[in-house]
Amino acid sequence: MRWFRRSDEDYREEIAEHVELETQANIDRGMDPGEARRAARVAFGSLASVRQQLHRGRRGYWRSALAQDVRYGLRMIRRNRLLSSVVVLIMGLGIGTTTAVFNAVNALAFAPPVSSDPESFVLFVSEDGTGQVASRREYESLRTQTRSMRQLAAWSKAYLAAPIGETDGARVQGVPVSCNLLTTISDVPPLAGRLLHEEDCTSAALVAVMSRDLWRLRFTSDPGIVGKSISYGGHPLTIVGVAALSAAPDGLATGLWLPYTSARQLKELNVYGTDLNRDDSPSLGMVGRLAPGYSRRAAAAEFRVLTSREPHADSSFLVGMKLTDGSLWSMAPADTLWMFSTALAFPMVVTLIVCAAVATLLLSRAVKRQREMAIRLAVGGSRFGLFRMLLVENVLLSGIAALVSLAILFLTPTGALLSLWGPVSSTAIRPDWKVVTFMGVMTFFTAVAAGLAPALESLNLQLGESLKGRLLLAGRGITWTRALLVGAQVTFSMVLLVAAAGIIRAERFLANPGFESQHVLSAELPRKPGVAQTPSSLAALVGSLPRVRSTAYSTTLPLVFEGATILESPGPRNQVLSARVSPTYFDALGIRILQGRSFEVADESRTGERPVVVSQRFATRFLPGQNPIGYVLTESGPAGKPVRLVIVGVAADRATGFGPLKAPNDGSFIYQLAEPSLKGYLLVRFDGDVRGIATALQNRLKEATGWVIPVSTIQTTLEQRMMLRIRAFERWMTAIGAIGLGLALIGVFGLLAFTAAQRRKEIAIRTTLGACRPDIFRAMVSPAMRPTGIGIVVGAFLAFAALRLAESQRMVPVGVPSIDPVAYLAGGLLLLVAALAAMTPPAYRATRSDPAQALRED
Repeated sequence: MRWFRRSDEDYREEIAEHVELETQANIDRGMDPGEARRAARVAFGSLASVRQQLHRGRRGYWRSALAQDVRYGLRMIRRNRLLSSVVVLIMGLGIGTTTAVFNAVNALAFAPPVSSDPESFVLFVSEDGTGQVASRREYESLRTQTRSMRQLAAWSKAYLAAPIGETDGARVQGVPVSCNLLTTISDVPPLAGRLLHEEDCTSAALVAVMSRDLWRLRFTSDPGIVGKSISYGGHPLTIVGVAALSAAPDGLATGLWLPYTSARQLKELNVYGTDLNRDDSPSLGMVGRLAPGYSRRAAAAEFRVLTSREPHADSSFLVGMKLTDGSLWSMAPADTLWMFSTALAFPMVVTLIVCAAVATLLLSRAVKRQREMAIRLAVGGSRFGLFRMLLVENVLLSGIAALVSLAILFLTPTGALLSLWGPVSSTAIRPDWKVVTFMGVMTFFTAVAAGLAPALESLNLQLGESLKGRLLLAGRGITWTRALLVGAQVTFSMVLLVAAAGIIRAERFLANPGFESQHVLSAELPRKPGVAQTPSSLAALVGSLPRVRSTAYSTTLPLVFEGATILESPGPRNQVLSARVSPTYFDALGIRILQGRSFEVADESRTGERPVVVSQRFATRFLPGQNPIGYVLTESGPAGKPVRLVIVGVAADRATGFGPLKAPNDGSFIYQLAEPSLKGYLLVRFDGDVRGIATALQNRLKEATGWVIPVSTIQTTLEQRMMLRIRAFERWMTAIGAIGLGLALIGVFGLLAFTAAQRRKEIAIRTTLGACRPDIFRAMVSPAMRPTGIGIVVGAFLAFAALRLAESQRMVPVGVPSIDPVAYLAGGLLLLVAALAAMTPPAYRATRSDPAQALRED
């Protein structure tokens, strides 16, 4: 006998020796030899069970047992090819969808914003998170002194904006950059022409590199654009090439890359300031590439020494500068985690639906395998060993599904997913070790979550009855396990459908925002010295232009960003969205006054109580059942001094955008009179085509202010800043909802088909006793309809909570989806009709079955 590595034969010999000893003892007691052996075997117990227990103590037992489970699992997968194929496809869809979203979020949040050599990339940020870390003089000094950076580039935070070529007035963003920025960010060659050269930053000629998106969308990928001179805010600009990028390192969408030395010639295009015209103004962001042998920590130490030598370092942002890899995680961990969790929320719901659908499909095989499990238990197998065997089988299925998910991962347009959050500067996104690890975790989670219920169902048996095969036909209706799985699928599908319907409703709501947006031009007035004109004088000046119906001004632009007012009364302290507007604001935007009156010119000189106009929803929320006209509100004024606001009118509701975090976006709104000298937006209502009036308005504003002020319709601004992203999000949510609904229907169909097969004898007996087909159809469908209805109700509550959370965190554009009954009604009806459609085929086949044949079956 080998004591250090005992074989199975050794165990057999030892067991046989024990049985022989007990047999001999029984013979010595006077028993018959046959009876003595039988009694010894009974006293010893199951030989297979004893051998199994002895094997567990062997070295390498778990390895060999796992290998045996893997071999058996592969045989079972081959034996049930059809079911295994369906399960693999469903699992692969769930794992692949979630991993694709994780890959996109990982590229946006955890990966550097470059695709080439990300390990050497460095982004300089300030402690306040602005990204403005150096002045032009400081950057040029650091570039010549640094040894830790083989490349050091900069771009200006003082962006330029102006119309380009013959357009409708929509402005194009221009970013002044150092001439080595594009080659520092990426090694992708230009799509046409060349990139900026060092001599471009020393030449007096105005040149620019066009971004990929501007080239494709505005100039239809015309290669002849290279070398042409086009107008940019009235300045002739020569296009020398087209870059493969469309965003600055900070993620801002970019149309043109210009040498930062040309900003002096284009200073009137800088709407937000003239920082670049001063060498000591800290308005530059910086990026770089590490030299060989240097780490970010070593480079940070060098830059601390270099910046301490700068004569103006105490007044510069260089004092608080830190070096990061450019990822959002390195700059704002808390915000990154929130974005990461919210982005994965809906794909994880799809994964839960996948788990429930797969569990429902595997339940049918679980019941059929009860006799197999009973035989294994009878010959000495343990329940834990059988549970492990079933779990390994599910892990194998999930592992094969992971291969399918790899195809989904590489076929999914990651750039389209990233566009939901905004433009990115990286040109290629590749899965890294974090994506592979996440896929492995999701694979194991799906295997366990989907296989737990079927495994427990397989082991939920009575040994004697299962050995006789009676449990195979014992299923009556839908058990609580199956009902729970159906309810879970319906619940999660309801959440997805309501969310998708809410986004679609929000997009339709913003397309008709409750005010005129297509025939109203907006111009953001410059907040800079040297512009003596006030909004009121400019409004009067442009009012004489042909085809201008009315003019107005406001401190905010509707839907793009709203202000807020803090009210001390009525009720507790509240923050409400608000805007300061001119008396002609409602006429210019076409907002109807439902009660009272609008503002009047005489109100501008009114002292004491300030007149305000409130929205209809504000009156409903704060003054229910009261006449709002003449009601006095109390505003928290400067230094805590209260200000009395008297309501003079109630305006029709309009779509509202985002304001301060504590101001709920529920449609409540307050309009106050703007001071004539307060800077903001000039609004011009016009008739006819926009092209001519936009050019005339821009020329008139340039004559009055000396600056090229971008002009565009409110609808164009909404399209650029909100609608494109909302539509992309709508398409994504619709696809996710459709996937979730399809998976849920597969689960419901499979469950009812299995239930119909289990109840064949019951249906045959009912038919023999005189039951008609409609009764049988109802008897089949009604048990499945109860968990479906409960799932719809529970899903509606969960969707409401999720959308309210999304509104509170400014993840949706308006406050209507969570309380919009149309979204819930549409989602519920669609899910109910689809569930009925999935239940009908198996229920109909059950009514057509032959009762005589069913009764003859064992």
